[in-house]
Amino acid sequence: MEPSKYARVTMANFEFDELPGFKNDVNAAFSKLRGRLRLSELEVPVREAYLMLNGFPVAGSSMEVWWLGIKDSIIRLATVWHDNNQRDEGVAEADRKPLEGDALVRYYQHELDLYFAEDRKLAKHLEFKMLTHSKSSPSLFLKRLKLLEKDLNGSVLCHNLP
Repeated sequence: MEPSKYARVTMANFEFDELPGFKNDVNAAFSKLRGRLRLSELEVPVREAYLMLNGFPVAGSSMEVWWLGIKDSIIRLATVWHDNNQRDEGVAEADRKPLEGDALVRYYQHELDLYFAEDRKLAKHLEFKMLTHSKSSPSLFLKRLKLLEKDLNGSVLCHNLP
């Protein structure tokens, strides 16, 4: 596979553990795009952001398959998502901003988060089951539990405690 045009992290395996690095690359590419166009974050045209996103998938990869499934509707879906977010924030309909490139990029990342949510949850459940106090300090153990709590969102039942 040839490397992606924009991302250092190509998500070659298209797995959730590659996502944080990939999202950093998406944000860096968007910043470069803004700089190249000499625009502020809220001025990047949707078309430019879409073309940038279209350059991420590596040909023949699982990510390309995911992208092909969403690319034709992403602008429409992002517009609805963007409007709903503004409504939820209490922005009056007359004051709502149209979709811009930054919101399209955020929606793209949101869709990736949703796509990987179940895999991430299963991996975090396994990590929780394997987590033991061992020789580490109690505060380190508690810190690791709190990090897992955020990802598990209350889905762990504590019925096997001694």
